[in-house]
Amino acid sequence: MTPTSHPAGPTYERTVPAFADPFAVMAQLQHYANDLKHLKHLMLEKDSALAQIEKAHLHSLSLLARAAEYRDDETGIRMDRVGGPVFIAGTVTGSIGQRGP
Repeated sequence: MTPTSHPAGPTYERTVPAFADPFAVMAQLQHYANDLKHLKHLMLEKDSALAQIEKAHLHSLSLLARAAEYRDDETGIRMDRVGGPVFIAGTVTGSIGQRGP
């Protein structure tokens, strides 16, 4: 109930709950449906972004594997030359010290 001013003192009017009005119920359900559609759209965008990140990660690993295959028999510092960038890449991606899936 909501108080209203009256010369004889406050009076109380009965308010109608939202669920008693079928138009209000339908409007609220439409808001929920719109929110769900928006959330679904956001989830699809997130999945797409994750797929792009995974593709880039696999490409980076492929390039690193190709670099690891390159040999430097004259100086023997192949592991130092390849290991440094691999360590940096692992540090940047946060995968140092983690095991594969």
